[in-house]
Amino acid sequence: MTDTTFDVRIWDVRVKTGRARKDGKPAKKSYIVRWVVAGTVFPETYANATLAESFRSKLIVAQRNGEAFRVVDGLPVSMARVQNDQSWFSFAQAYVDMKWRRAAAKSRSGNADALATATLALLATRRGKPADAVLRRAMTGWAFNTVRRDTDKPPAIEAALAWLESNTVTVSRLGDLTTLRGVLGQLALKMDGTAAAAKTVYRKRAVVFNALEYAVERDLLPANRLPEVKWTAPKRVRAIDTRVVVNTKQGPQLLAAMAAQKVMRVPPGRPSRWSWSGVRPGRGWSRASPRCTTRRCAPRKR
Repeated sequence: MTDTTFDVRIWDVRVKTGRARKDGKPAKKSYIVRWVVAGTVFPETYANATLAESFRSKLIVAQRNGEAFRVVDGLPVSMARVQNDQSWFSFAQAYVDMKWRRAAAKSRSGNADALATATLALLATRRGKPADAVLRRAMTGWAFNTVRRDTDKPPAIEAALAWLESNTVTVSRLGDLTTLRGVLGQLALKMDGTAAAAKTVYRKRAVVFNALEYAVERDLLPANRLPEVKWTAPKRVRAIDTRVVVNTKQGPQLLAAMAAQKVMRVPPGRPSRWSWSGVRPGRGWSRASPRCTTRRCAPRKR
């Protein structure tokens, strides 16, 4: 972040009179506001006294409110932030570019997907808006892809990107909790409006959180307020993954095949019990062995 200081002195408005005009008209005057930040003098010139006094008043109010001033340009942090504010769409592209070189291919795709979803909740207007599917394709395929952004695009994509350039809110709006709640609500939905998987929502939220941290780093936001939103995230469903867990039919078949190949001995009548309990075959055999004693087979205390 930019260095700031509270060492500020604000001087009176200085009136500067130009050279006398040959036509006899009064010389033109200019009004200069000067203030000192960390030993450096910063001037700002205005054409009339009203504008000069208005700007000086803003500086005085910021100083009285205990606001820090930036060393690089002498402006209060709030005023500098307003001047540097940019649209969300432009900022999101800058964030993608910042992450691009060091991100893996899957991370690049995930970033584009999350930012495209968030952007649909950060539109300034709905007038003339292309279809959501077109906007999403334009963002994930071109806008949020550093390599493809300047390549040739279909006319529909060109129009969608041009519309996005002018119709997203500014980054400063993301300091509002209501706006952030709308973003989180959008992340929890799929394109068809149904609820997204909990894992997907958590992944997209992490991308948006990191983007807001980048906005704070660039002095576009005073703080990342996303954790302040009282929002209930979808619960993670821990269902059995049938791709890696055998069912009641596959279990006995697997054990029978192992016995047929003499990989291990399977006591008769026990395969179904083993498949239901999920016990490892080696441990199941040791428990079933008549040589097993209570001391040898008892589970260890943890």
